[in-house]
Amino acid sequence: MLPQIPSETVVKIYEDLFQPALRQFGAAGERVAQTVCLLSLPFVYGAAKYEQLLVRIQKSFHKVPESELTPPPANAVYQIAEKLMSMPEDDAISEMYIELLSSCISKSNINSVHPAFVNLISQISGDEALFIDCLALRERSIYLKRSDSWVAPTHKEIEHVLLPWSGILMDGKPIEESVFNPDILNVPDYFFTYLEHLNSLGFVEYVHGPDYLLEKDFIDSVKGYDYWFISLTKFGRLFYNVCIKNLNMDGSGNKF
Repeated sequence: MLPQIPSETVVKIYEDLFQPALRQFGAAGERVAQTVCLLSLPFVYGAAKYEQLLVRIQKSFHKVPESELTPPPANAVYQIAEKLMSMPEDDAISEMYIELLSSCISKSNINSVHPAFVNLISQISGDEALFIDCLALRERSIYLKRSDSWVAPTHKEIEHVLLPWSGILMDGKPIEESVFNPDILNVPDYFFTYLEHLNSLGFVEYVHGPDYLLEKDFIDSVKGYDYWFISLTKFGRLFYNVCIKNLNMDGSGNKF
């Protein structure tokens, strides 16, 4: 275990680094500065670690209009700062923690922050965040599976399979737009693993499809493939709105 910092050193870190940088954000900035220094930094780290954490915290504040700022729950700041401190590089996961912190200091969003979000972020990958982002764009999505294989279908393969469905609408859009394309993921082969994992975490659920897409003739038109309908749960959509929505992931690839 790392040696603990003497209390006078913690005070110096607060006075020299975090307080001056976050004072401009009023009571919310003061609360975060105090919490980070007095709760989240009880151990010795290099100066670069503190500076990196400060940059990430400032990024959270810049996402919230000044009139919207509110002092966040100390426990939330403590847990988020700990997570951010442990991440050497900026990636999709650190960006989700930054989004979560920005929601904690926003009057409009603080009541949407579920206590479980801090730990749930650490349980998913950047690809799974992109998966959630794609599902959030639609009311329902369809995914295809080869009847005799767990290998995720490619984009070209999906295009060929969907030829008999051309011109059909689902939820007011061409059905092609509702079919999940695993090729947008960094590791398409993990599509079914991601799906199972997100379902187990309560983010994704299986839903009923339109009746006309469940008729025998329609099902038989895609020989060699099975298909299911999935959607974000209410909890999954809440997580998306708080932690992912503003990350500018557009479904065409991972931006991080």
